[in-house]
Amino acid sequence: MGVKLFVEGDGASRAIDVHEDAAGWTFEIDGRQHAADIRQVTGDCLSVLLDGASYKVHFLRQEGKTIVCVRGESYELEVLDEREKALRDGRKTSDSTAGPGASQVRSRIPGKVVAVHVAAGDRVECGAKLLVLEAMKMENEIRAAADGIVARVAVAPGDTVEMNAVLVEFEVAD
Repeated sequence: MGVKLFVEGDGASRAIDVHEDAAGWTFEIDGRQHAADIRQVTGDCLSVLLDGASYKVHFLRQEGKTIVCVRGESYELEVLDEREKALRDGRKTSDSTAGPGASQVRSRIPGKVVAVHVAAGDRVECGAKLLVLEAMKMENEIRAAADGIVARVAVAPGDTVEMNAVLVEFEVAD
């Protein structure tokens, strides 16, 4: 199972193909394969073994950017999946299959649902925590992009989801 991510920062942009299998993680960057083992040490710290070299990586997500600190150097990055990049670049993407006035929250990366914080009928505000998805050894909070009423929760704790899987559907609040 794999996903393509686009990482941008310091005027540079890289497409990265990420694959997970029984042996661990593989990242393809600029046509080169890199083997990795990633372990979460704390909520904002990862232990990364990349091509045999060990790194302690601290990260902070802030206003759509990710600040990554490695070996005393800080990098401000924007990490996008294919759909987010297409939307940002103004290209049309395959969108929700829900009806008019409805919206879907989809997984941006394959992972495992750790917790669900909403149920059908719940009114949510923009930024409300909907669920927690574990991906690449990190827990990612999935939050509402708009005010609305939850129409359907398509997953439960313990479910494994593919990239672009529907997680939550909701009706947009007036």
